[in-house]
Amino acid sequence: MEKIVDSKEMIMPVANANKFIIALNLNASTIQDELFINDLRRFIPRLAPFQIEIELTEDVFLVMDHKIIATLNSLKNAGAGIALDDFGTGFSNVSYLQELNVDTLKIDKRFISPLPGDNKALEIVRALISMAHAFSILVVAEGAETREQVELLKAEGCDIIQGFYFSKPLSVKDFVEYVSRGPESV
Repeated sequence: MEKIVDSKEMIMPVANANKFIIALNLNASTIQDELFINDLRRFIPRLAPFQIEIELTEDVFLVMDHKIIATLNSLKNAGAGIALDDFGTGFSNVSYLQELNVDTLKIDKRFISPLPGDNKALEIVRALISMAHAFSILVVAEGAETREQVELLKAEGCDIIQGFYFSKPLSVKDFVEYVSRGPESV
């Protein structure tokens, strides 16, 4: 977490701080680690004005109980966002959209990869976008690799699109250089 705080100084000059989100992918053991969660609560204000978003991995749903829901709600009260990662696969449950006060739904790349040619995948993506927007939840499509996929997802109302079409994963230094080139590169 300290490394993220240190990186903030490099990112601040080029990032729109009000829209910059730092995602932390948390698994079941981490979300149940009280020491880590307490450290995370203290860490969240240090990143302002950036927002921390807690991405819940698939295994969290296997152990989901009232204590974990309370932990996630306390992180949300501390200023973190909650994202359901890889939604539509495995153990993700629609009821968590209500119980967890979710901010972001990330559509798994398994549904994005076959686009635009697979009508069933397209209908699933449309349904997920519609359902999320009905709850005022931001939708992120993961794994876009082609212009056709990006254009289709934009046309369907997807809020954020991620994938190799835009860039491979970058170091902080490379990210700063990439964003500095301007909005046409992002």
